[in-house]
Amino acid sequence: MVPIAGICSRLSLSNICNLVINDHSDLSEEFWLQGFWSATKLKSITLLRSSIEGFVTALAKGAPDGHQPGDNTIFLPALDSISLEAVAFDETQDDNGPRGVTPMDLRDALIARANYGVGIERLVIEECHNLISDDARLLEEVVLDLIWDHIQHCDGEGDEDSNDCPSPDYNMHRLPVCMAGGSIGYMYVRC
Repeated sequence: MVPIAGICSRLSLSNICNLVINDHSDLSEEFWLQGFWSATKLKSITLLRSSIEGFVTALAKGAPDGHQPGDNTIFLPALDSISLEAVAFDETQDDNGPRGVTPMDLRDALIARANYGVGIERLVIEECHNLISDDARLLEEVVLDLIWDHIQHCDGEGDEDSNDCPSPDYNMHRLPVCMAGGSIGYMYVRC
C-alpha cells in the first residue's frame, strides 16, 4: 500500500487552489512538505477533525535542501486562507516530551509566514478544542480576518462533566436556529 504522501508527491498539484482534508490523524510535517511543496497556487486549506501539528510546523518552512534558486522559498506561498474545524490544540506549553500544537505554536507559524511576506489573510476556527478567548485575541493580531465561533472546549483539568473552558470575559453558546426556507443557521448567546 502506498502512503498518501507518496501519492500526493507523484501527482501534479501545481494548479490546485483549494484543499479539504477530513478525518486524518497522521499528517506529519513530512506529509505536508513532500506531498504539497509543488502546490504553489494553493490558496485555501480546510482541516476537519484532522491532525494539525505537522501542518502548523510546515507552514513556516523555507525551501528544503535540493531546491534550485527561483523555486518558491516558503511552503505554500499563495496560501491566504486556513479553516480549522473540530481540531484539537494541545493545552500544554511545556518542553518535557512530546506534545501537540498549541494556539501559540500556530501564532508563531503565522508570524513567521508574515515575515516571509506571505501572511495569512483569513483564519476560520470552529468547534476547536483547547482554544480560549485569550488565544483567539492573540491570533487575531496576526491575521487580517479571524472568524471564530467563540465556542470554548477544554480537555483535561476542571469539572469532568463540562467541556467549556473558563473565560474571564464571556461564555458564548452556539444554538441552531431554523431560518426562512428551512435552512439552519446559528445564533450566539452570551451567558
